[in-house]
Amino acid sequence: MTHYTLIVEDHPLYREGLSDTLSLILTDTVVLKASSAEEGLLMTDHLQDVRLICIDLGLPKIQGVDAVSIFRTKFPRAVLIVISGNEQTELHKLALKRGANTFIPKSASSDEIAALVHRAMAGEWLMPHVELAESKTMAPSHVKPFLTMRQNEVLQVMAMGMSNKQIARHMNLAEVTVKLHVTGIFRAFGANCRTQALQIARKSGLLLDS
Repeated sequence: MTHYTLIVEDHPLYREGLSDTLSLILTDTVVLKASSAEEGLLMTDHLQDVRLICIDLGLPKIQGVDAVSIFRTKFPRAVLIVISGNEQTELHKLALKRGANTFIPKSASSDEIAALVHRAMAGEWLMPHVELAESKTMAPSHVKPFLTMRQNEVLQVMAMGMSNKQIARHMNLAEVTVKLHVTGIFRAFGANCRTQALQIARKSGLLLDS
């Protein structure tokens, strides 16, 4: 079965750039591009397996927050990401209440978008614009690694010396999901391997046995 990703964005340059980024990181999906919510609804009218939907909050006609509600109702199992250049936190919270899973600011780089999409696809719902803003304003020596609840659980099991396959069995997760969590842990710590990640985790007091 073909999997689909839908981008609903009225700015053509950003739409194409986001499409290129998603095509690189989601190799098993067909990326559809719409310039309005109405066009996106027509494109997906007869589709079943829409896995990811990215919606701009500044859409014409049917606006972003309303579009979130419509697409959430139409695709209840899809990961729905709100994208906006608007930094109003209350607007983002409203979008989350309407059914969005997470938010990505338009100021995010391609690497940041890739990381946040991977985390969202792994089931980690968060407000990354807050994390990105804090990481850019805090001095490196004062930044404490941020892990989601699931990443922390994986970290504790990883400290037992288990492989990804063993962690997947132990936690009853798919191995690909474990890999995404481990990658997220490496990225949060700025680590290149498990040994380095665990060393940083111990120094940060994140391991239960530390």
